Amino acid sequence: MIIKFLTVERNAAVLLLVSAVLGLVAYNTGLAPEIDAARNAHFAIEALHLDLTLDKWLGEFFIAFFFLLVGLELKREFVFTRIELKQVRNRFPSTDLTQSATEATTHKVAPTEMNTPKASARIIYSPPRVGEQNVLAQ
Repeated sequence: MIIKFLTVERNAAVLLLVSAVLGLVAYNTGLAPEIDAARNAHFAIEALHLDLTLDKWLGEFFIAFFFLLVGLELKREFVFTRIELKQVRNRFPSTDLTQSATEATTHKVAPTEMNTPKASARIIYSPPRVGEQNVLAQ
Protein backbone atom coordinates (compact mmCIF):
# COMPACT_ATOMS: atom_id res chain seq x y z
CA MET A 1 0.00 0.00 0.00
CA ILE A 2 2.84 2.40 0.81
CA ILE A 3 4.62 1.47 -2.42
CA LYS A 4 1.47 2.21 -4.43
CA PHE A 5 1.11 5.54 -2.64
CA LEU A 6 4.70 6.58 -3.35
CA THR A 7 4.67 5.50 -7.01
CA VAL A 8 2.18 8.24 -7.81
CA GLU A 9 4.33 11.31 -8.49
CA ARG A 10 1.82 13.72 -6.98
CA ASN A 11 1.71 11.80 -3.69
CA ALA A 12 5.50 11.64 -3.43
CA ALA A 13 5.74 15.39 -4.14
CA VAL A 14 3.11 16.21 -1.50
CA LEU A 15 4.93 14.00 1.04
CA LEU A 16 8.22 15.76 0.31
CA LEU A 17 6.61 19.19 0.61
CA VAL A 18 4.84 18.32 3.89
CA SER A 19 8.02 16.91 5.42
CA ALA A 20 9.99 20.03 4.42
CA VAL A 21 7.34 22.29 5.98
CA LEU A 22 7.28 20.16 9.17
CA GLY A 23 11.07 20.35 9.39
CA LEU A 24 11.04 24.13 9.06
CA VAL A 25 8.27 24.49 11.64
CA ALA A 26 10.00 22.11 14.08
CA TYR A 27 13.33 23.93 13.77
CA ASN A 28 11.74 27.35 14.31
CA THR A 29 9.55 26.41 17.30
CA GLY A 30 12.23 25.86 19.89
CA LEU A 31 13.37 22.38 18.88
CA ALA A 32 16.50 23.74 17.20
CA PRO A 33 18.94 22.67 19.97
CA GLU A 34 17.61 19.10 19.96
CA ILE A 35 17.73 18.92 16.17
CA ASP A 36 21.28 20.28 16.10
CA ALA A 37 22.33 17.79 18.77
CA ALA A 38 20.88 14.91 16.72
CA ARG A 39 22.57 16.16 13.54
CA ASN A 40 25.93 16.44 15.27
CA ALA A 41 25.74 13.07 17.05
CA HIS A 42 28.64 10.81 16.14
CA PHE A 43 28.11 7.25 14.96
CA ALA A 44 31.16 5.08 14.60
CA ILE A 45 32.09 1.76 13.05
CA GLU A 46 35.31 0.98 14.87
CA ALA A 47 36.33 -1.92 12.63
CA LEU A 48 36.41 0.41 9.61
CA HIS A 49 37.71 3.44 11.54
CA LEU A 50 34.64 5.45 10.58
CA ASP A 51 33.46 8.10 13.02
CA LEU A 52 31.01 10.40 11.26
CA THR A 53 28.17 12.66 12.29
CA LEU A 54 24.60 11.89 11.28
CA ASP A 55 24.82 14.64 8.64
CA LYS A 56 27.88 13.00 7.06
CA TRP A 57 26.36 9.50 7.17
CA LEU A 58 23.17 10.71 5.47
CA GLY A 59 25.13 12.69 2.89
CA GLU A 60 27.28 9.68 2.01
CA PHE A 61 24.23 7.41 1.88
CA PHE A 62 22.31 9.68 -0.48
CA ILE A 63 25.30 10.16 -2.78
CA ALA A 64 25.77 6.38 -2.98
CA PHE A 65 22.05 5.85 -3.55
CA PHE A 66 22.00 8.49 -6.32
CA PHE A 67 24.86 6.85 -8.19
CA LEU A 68 23.26 3.43 -7.73
CA LEU A 69 20.10 4.75 -9.42
CA VAL A 70 22.14 6.35 -12.22
CA GLY A 71 23.98 3.07 -12.80
CA LEU A 72 20.74 1.07 -12.88
CA GLU A 73 19.21 3.54 -15.34
CA LEU A 74 22.26 3.32 -17.61
CA LYS A 75 22.14 -0.48 -17.50
CA ARG A 76 18.46 -0.42 -18.42
CA GLU A 77 19.12 1.91 -21.35
CA PHE A 78 21.98 -0.26 -22.65
CA VAL A 79 19.96 -3.49 -22.35
CA PHE A 80 16.81 -2.17 -24.00
CA THR A 81 18.75 -0.38 -26.74
CA ARG A 82 20.53 -3.63 -27.57
CA ILE A 83 17.21 -5.50 -27.69
CA GLU A 84 15.62 -2.83 -29.93
CA LEU A 85 18.64 -2.88 -32.22
CA LYS A 86 18.29 -6.67 -32.61
CA GLN A 87 14.59 -6.29 -33.39
CA VAL A 88 15.28 -3.68 -36.07
CA ARG A 89 18.04 -5.78 -37.61
CA ASN A 90 15.72 -8.81 -37.69
CA ARG A 91 12.94 -6.75 -39.28
CA PHE A 92 15.17 -5.02 -41.84
CA PRO A 93 18.17 -7.31 -42.38
CA SER A 94 19.52 -5.41 -45.40
CA THR A 95 19.42 -1.99 -43.72
CA ASP A 96 22.61 -0.26 -42.65
CA LEU A 97 21.47 1.49 -39.46
CA THR A 98 24.57 3.66 -39.19
CA GLN A 99 24.11 5.01 -42.69
CA SER A 100 20.38 5.57 -42.07
CA ALA A 101 21.00 7.51 -38.87
CA THR A 102 23.67 9.63 -40.55
CA GLU A 103 21.41 10.43 -43.50
CA ALA A 104 18.48 11.25 -41.23
CA THR A 105 20.48 13.59 -38.98
CA THR A 106 21.95 15.43 -42.00
CA HIS A 107 18.44 15.72 -43.54
CA LYS A 108 19.23 13.60 -46.59
CA VAL A 109 16.07 11.58 -45.97
CA ALA A 110 13.09 13.23 -47.63
CA PRO A 111 9.66 13.13 -45.90
CA THR A 112 8.32 10.97 -48.75
CA GLU A 113 10.93 8.32 -47.97
CA MET A 114 9.81 7.86 -44.37
CA ASN A 115 8.01 4.59 -45.17
CA THR A 116 11.17 2.87 -46.36
CA PRO A 117 12.99 0.48 -44.02
CA LYS A 118 16.10 2.66 -44.09
CA ALA A 119 14.21 5.69 -42.77
CA SER A 120 12.14 3.66 -40.27
CA ALA A 121 15.31 2.90 -38.31
CA ARG A 122 15.69 6.64 -37.70
CA ILE A 123 12.52 6.73 -35.57
CA ILE A 124 14.13 4.53 -32.92
CA TYR A 125 17.80 5.46 -33.05
CA SER A 126 18.16 9.05 -34.18
CA PRO A 127 15.71 11.48 -32.57
CA PRO A 128 16.07 15.08 -33.70
CA ARG A 129 18.53 17.14 -31.70
CA VAL A 130 17.51 20.26 -29.84
CA GLY A 131 17.02 23.06 -32.32
CA GLU A 132 16.90 20.70 -35.31
CA GLN A 133 13.87 20.55 -37.54
CA ASN A 134 11.92 17.32 -37.06
CA VAL A 135 11.82 15.46 -40.38
CA LEU A 136 8.79 13.43 -39.24
CA ALA A 137 6.72 16.54 -38.47
CA GLN A 138 6.86 17.81 -42.06
